[in-house]
Amino acid sequence: MNLGYPFEVSEVEFWRKNFSGSVDPSLIYRVEGSGRSKLSTLTGCQSLLEGDVSLELSKALILPKDILMECKHHKSRTVEKSVSVKKLWVDQALHEAEKNNRWSIVAIKFKGVRPNDKSLRSYCWYDGSFGNNVHYIVPQRHFIELVGYIADIKNETHIDLSQVKTEDLLSELRKRLK
Repeated sequence: MNLGYPFEVSEVEFWRKNFSGSVDPSLIYRVEGSGRSKLSTLTGCQSLLEGDVSLELSKALILPKDILMECKHHKSRTVEKSVSVKKLWVDQALHEAEKNNRWSIVAIKFKGVRPNDKSLRSYCWYDGSFGNNVHYIVPQRHFIELVGYIADIKNETHIDLSQVKTEDLLSELRKRLK
């Protein structure tokens, strides 16, 4: 069985859970035909987005660009885990994302050792919450764009309320008072 597929589904569930209430779940989805399935190879079908998971966060007004994620799964069950990050993965993910005017993320999942497993104590500080098994690789220029966007939001001190509809203000007030 291809272990990438369940990882892609779990990433979709993770992002939907973390943005529940602020993002329509249909804007976070597994890209159909990703992972070069046998069916897509036989039929010659090719996904328009490529990649594995799409996070359309610009449509939800959370980020200025959407994110295209490539998921890679390390399959070893040993404690001393390592995975070689292939430049091809990162370059291909970057190319596919930029071709679609998106930011690129390569998600890598290590399998086998559970977060907070006692065996982790031999090579890391154990604090009761250590041992995340999913890590993200973000290209430098996309990371800089993201940090710049966050800085712009942080520095934005003036909001022109005359441009905001009254019903939008009341709706936001109701949400914050719950």
